[in-house]
Amino acid sequence: MELVARTCLASPFLVSAIDKTLRPEAARAEIRALAIPGGFRPPITAIHLSVLALQCAGGLLLLHPLAAPLGALILLLFLLPATLIAHPFWSVPAQARPAKRDHFLANIAIAGGLVLVASGAL
Repeated sequence: MELVARTCLASPFLVSAIDKTLRPEAARAEIRALAIPGGFRPPITAIHLSVLALQCAGGLLLLHPLAAPLGALILLLFLLPATLIAHPFWSVPAQARPAKRDHFLANIAIAGGLVLVASGAL
């Protein structure tokens, strides 16, 4: 049952990594569109490759029972800031707020599962 839970948690990261590999220009366009706090604009390619590496490494580690806590920690360290940057529902127009909020809360739910894995509970 734990493998099923870890596979469910890993799947969005692994699918996203595959998509970012197959469609690099779309991934870079998505990064360019983000409002990074402080106006910081690091090299787009570096961010793209870093996200790809974190999602791949964390997702694959999450599937192995002995490496799962490390994979969960890697994904948490990626997911929490990414969620704050990509889904700031509190700062968008009222019409866009429900969709942004739902994505934000879905990521928080995934983070909760990752915390369980990182703590050894799963």
